[in-house]
Amino acid sequence: MVETSLAVLAQEIERRAHTLGGALLGGGRTELDELRDEAARLQAAIARATRLRRLELGEAGPGAAMLTPVVIESGGFSGFGLVRNLTGHGASAKVFALLPEGRSVRVRFSTDDCVDGTIVASRRERIEIAFDKPVAVAALLAGPARDGWSKRPARLGVRGEIELVAHARPVSADVLDVSQHGLKVACAPLRAAQRVEVDVGGFDLRPAVVRWSRSGATGLKFVRPLSLDELRLWSP
Repeated sequence: MVETSLAVLAQEIERRAHTLGGALLGGGRTELDELRDEAARLQAAIARATRLRRLELGEAGPGAAMLTPVVIESGGFSGFGLVRNLTGHGASAKVFALLPEGRSVRVRFSTDDCVDGTIVASRRERIEIAFDKPVAVAALLAGPARDGWSKRPARLGVRGEIELVAHARPVSADVLDVSQHGLKVACAPLRAAQRVEVDVGGFDLRPAVVRWSRSGATGLKFVRPLSLDELRLWSP
């Protein structure tokens, strides 16, 4: 599984590097934002390959910092967290809530992958989790999604009002869910591939691209993923 995933990532890196190089050296007109977006996607693919390579070489054993954003669900709590250490039998995570020892917990690594376990230690905003069943770490972090495409980050269902800026005009929107890489909102119809800015509150306006818009809902992808501090804003 690791070898297959690395091969796929290597092909993606080669393809994105070729696309970026062609855009830079070609004679056509290319928007600066498009170059930045492609460079960001190339960097993300390299980061995923580096992390998976560390797993293959055995460098990501117990105590290795993975720094993987996840959604943590326990009792009535559901919010973002950060997995700092991950093994086949458990994880250490930072979570923006006080969760007691002995409570069942579910960790969502992506829209496809979730792992159930029990909180065996809790101190301030850090918890230690023992998984109910062993997991394949490499497949969990970097394996393909069920449909064969890249995995989508775990999404947190939330409700709140935000403001978008489209063509210099404000657009009111209701948030339906959020991930580190994007938002689903209910708002007036927007055009696919349209660029907007999102006011996430307390931070600068964040550029995003409309991926789809239908049935009163719109999917937005951030040009630059949310930071951990920004993710914390969406936790209860």
